[in-house]
Amino acid sequence: MCNNNLEPTKLFGVIGHPIKQSLSPIIHNWAFRTLDLPYVYLKWEIPPDKLPELITAVRTLPVSGLSVTIPFKERIIPYLDELTEEASIVGAVNHIYWRDGKLWGNNTDVDGFLEPIKNMPVDSALLLGSGGAALACIYGLKKKGVKKIWVAGRDRKKLNYIQKKFSIETVMWDQRDLIDAQLLVNCTPLGMLGHRDSCPYPVDKLNRFSFVYDIVYNPKQTQLLKCAKEVGAEPIAGIFMFIYQALHQFKIWTSHDFDVKEAYNLLSSYLR
Repeated sequence: MCNNNLEPTKLFGVIGHPIKQSLSPIIHNWAFRTLDLPYVYLKWEIPPDKLPELITAVRTLPVSGLSVTIPFKERIIPYLDELTEEASIVGAVNHIYWRDGKLWGNNTDVDGFLEPIKNMPVDSALLLGSGGAALACIYGLKKKGVKKIWVAGRDRKKLNYIQKKFSIETVMWDQRDLIDAQLLVNCTPLGMLGHRDSCPYPVDKLNRFSFVYDIVYNPKQTQLLKCAKEVGAEPIAGIFMFIYQALHQFKIWTSHDFDVKEAYNLLSSYLR
C-alpha cells in the first residue's frame, strides 16, 4: 500500500519557461507514490537570464535531479560537468542527474522516441522540422539503423547544419511531399493544442507512408494522426514518447520502473 505521509527525502523538478503546461510533475509524483518512494517532483519556471543562479542552487541545495525543457535544453550544457553520448551528439539536454559527485546531462528524448517504434520494420524516414526535437529523433533513427533519412524544414542554414552533422539528406519545406519513405515523423508544433486543425503534411499524400509518428502529445489525436489512420497508415501518438522519456529519467534517478499502461491512463485524463 502506498504511504502518502512519508516526509520527502529527495527533491526533483522540471525547469523551463514557460512551464505551466508541463505534465512531468503529474507522472513522476504518481510514480513516486505508487512505488512508496519518499520523493517529490516540483515545477520551476525560471527566467532565461536566471539559469546561472539555478545551477548554483542545484549544486548547493539537495536537488537530486531535473528534467529540462524549452528554452534551456541547449543553454544548460556549459554549466554541466559531463554529458552522455546522446546529449553530446544531439547537442541538447532534457535530463540532469548526479553521478560520482558530478552533474551529468542526458537526453532521454532519443530512447523515448525510439521505444514505440523499436520493433517496426523501418528503413526510411522523413522528418518534418529542423529544431532540437528533430535532432533527437534523427539520432534515434540512426541508432535504430534506419538507412535513409530526410529532414524537411524552412531554414536552409539549419538544414545544412543537420546534413553535415548526421550525413543525411535535407529538403526545403515546400518539397517535403516529393519524398517517399516508410515513416513520417512530425517534429514541429503544428497540430498541438491551440493549433489542432493544423496539419504539417498534405493529407492527400499521406497514404505513401506505412507509419506516421507525431511527437505532439496534446491533443492525443492530432489532425495528422487522424488523417493517417483514415488512409491506412499506422498512427503513433506522441504521448508514448513523452511517457517513455519520463520512464528513462525515472529509472536513472530511482533504479525503478513504472507501469507504462497505467501512466498512459493517468495522463489521458489530462489531455484533450
